[in-house]
Amino acid sequence: MGTKRGLGLKFQKKASRPPLTREQFLYWKDLLSKILKLGTEFEINLPSAERGLESKAAEPCVHSKKKCVTDCANLETCLSERHPTFCLTRETGQFLGNNFQCPAENDGDVAACVGCPAWMLNCRGLDCAMHTPFCTICPSFLRKSDVHIENTDIRQDAEAVRSEMKDLFHPTGDVLKVGAAGVLEVKQDGSLVNNGGIEIPTVGRRVHWNSFYRMCKDIIDPIVKRGGYINERCGQHFHLLAGYNGGQSPGGTRSSSISELEIPMPEIILANFHQLHRRYEVALFWIMSSGDSMETLTRWSKFRQPVRQYGAMQSSMRKIQKELADNIPGGGHGTAGKYASCSYYFCKFNGDGQISTFHIENRIADGCLSPSVVAAWGMMIYAMMLKAVRLSQYGIMEIGSREYTEQLEEASQHLINGHNRDYGGHRVADTSGIGPYIPFYRDSARELIQLLKGELNKLGPAFDILMQLADRPLSLRRAQGDSWEDIESELNPQNSEEESNNRYLIEGEVAEVVDLTGIVECENQDVWTEEVAAHIDQPPAIIAEIVAQLLSSGQYRWSDVVGALITTT
Repeated sequence: MGTKRGLGLKFQKKASRPPLTREQFLYWKDLLSKILKLGTEFEINLPSAERGLESKAAEPCVHSKKKCVTDCANLETCLSERHPTFCLTRETGQFLGNNFQCPAENDGDVAACVGCPAWMLNCRGLDCAMHTPFCTICPSFLRKSDVHIENTDIRQDAEAVRSEMKDLFHPTGDVLKVGAAGVLEVKQDGSLVNNGGIEIPTVGRRVHWNSFYRMCKDIIDPIVKRGGYINERCGQHFHLLAGYNGGQSPGGTRSSSISELEIPMPEIILANFHQLHRRYEVALFWIMSSGDSMETLTRWSKFRQPVRQYGAMQSSMRKIQKELADNIPGGGHGTAGKYASCSYYFCKFNGDGQISTFHIENRIADGCLSPSVVAAWGMMIYAMMLKAVRLSQYGIMEIGSREYTEQLEEASQHLINGHNRDYGGHRVADTSGIGPYIPFYRDSARELIQLLKGELNKLGPAFDILMQLADRPLSLRRAQGDSWEDIESELNPQNSEEESNNRYLIEGEVAEVVDLTGIVECENQDVWTEEVAAHIDQPPAIIAEIVAQLLSSGQYRWSDVVGALITTT
């Protein structure tokens, strides 16, 4: 087998922005892995308040013995449209007086019935081909099994749904309090369908796959159950931070600036994060796309404008922050630059240009109703930051050769566009010419995820999910007819509730064997794995998978001296 060559990344070293020493690298790698927090913002449309009830099982409504069960949902339509076919006077020939003539020339002459004094509804009741039970839209429809308030009425307006979600999630209104659901606030967003839809920002939390995935699932599921859906008006923003700027919190209290950095972060780390983002910006748009047709694989770039033209090789990150503010708008007074694909609006720099408050926002992702994908996207942003620390030992990374950047520019135009269009009409990107560039998007996306593999391996199934998305992002899957349920089960099959809980218990048993040195003095790792499998009565193949996962996390290693797996921390 031949040797596969690496990416051939190139770096420049500048005296004014020296590379990290080995000691500095180890410090920042260890510190940031512990203090970085990840938050996200869900943007989801809500259905119209006039939307009918969901189709349910055959159990009858608790009001099924009342006369209302024969009512028709089309009654008001029939009375207002006054169709000749449904006129009792026309059908029976009982006109008003001997001189009265039906004005309708035929059964389709609806206009003639509008002002006719003789028109009278001839409702055929249950025998009518147009009969639609009023139960399908009745706000009082209720089955005995659906006693919870969230199941009784799906014809709620957006404000009612938001109010219900507040009761369910108990938002903390405080960026320093995660709360049981992880939710900061529940609010409307003027860009979303049906009275502002629902926007749910979460509180930044320490990066951990299971807790972040569970938070996403617990937020998405009840909203989808009430008819929530996504389109090109929805985005999924991610915040990676180690501090907050002062200001008024959602709860109404004032807070001072908070930074968990013990010393200012070297600017070269943020510069390399920016360079990583620039090199793989097109790949990120591809991986995080969720449109539903080949012509519109993603939304327009008006609120996530590309930053590739702003290079950190010659410019400091403080200068880039200003350039973004000068050239890219924000969402209101004092927020210029916030609508960049990656915004440094929240970062603060000290007098030496080093980072005193670290807080970035990635705005690329389209809306998403798969909790596994949202979690994997978040892990990717976090992994990029840790990779930037590692790269900073070698100088400032170049984004690529002239040939590569020309390819990047050409390919990006067919995926990232629309930021100069007016607000009217659909907010989608024109991806109709994307076909010839799909191999480039895939190669670039795979390259990014492979580059991040060392960081992602410690973050649950994130690497596997992202590699699948690099090949077939949500947009291609949805364009090919996959439902959100199909996507979730295919990308992360281990997260079925029963299987996930069972695996979690097995992992706990393996960890207990390690912590209590239950099995030692084994000849090698394979023998130890078989002994553990026999000890806890589980298939050796499953134990081998769990052991491999524990080893890749960096928190466990094999010890020849002990003859067992041991912890590293």
